[in-house]
Amino acid sequence: MAKQDDFIRLQVRLPKELHESLVEAVSKSGRSMNSEIVERLYASHSTIDELRDVVRESLTRNVDIDRINFDIRKAAEYKQHLKDVIKLIVALLKNQDRTDRDERDAMMQLLELLSDLS
Repeated sequence: MAKQDDFIRLQVRLPKELHESLVEAVSKSGRSMNSEIVERLYASHSTIDELRDVVRESLTRNVDIDRINFDIRKAAEYKQHLKDVIKLIVALLKNQDRTDRDERDAMMQLLELLSDLS
């Protein structure tokens, strides 16, 4: 059981409207005025902690979404770069009449691989 040393006595001034609201709540809940106030303070404290957690989680999600959006943009840039490389290889193949057959075959295999990536 709690000892008197576990508590702090505190006097507060309340606006009349708040006091009236508490008196009404006390009559409905069957608690003492002290118990009602303590209960409400605990509830508001846990609500603040919950809100803090929600905000923290939301900020973390936004960071994750930003990171995903960045990765998507980078992937699109990479894909465009691959398309540009493929266009260059195609242009080189078209303009190389004197290219060794093995070298030309290797370039064709590279072109196929790059085409699969894009």
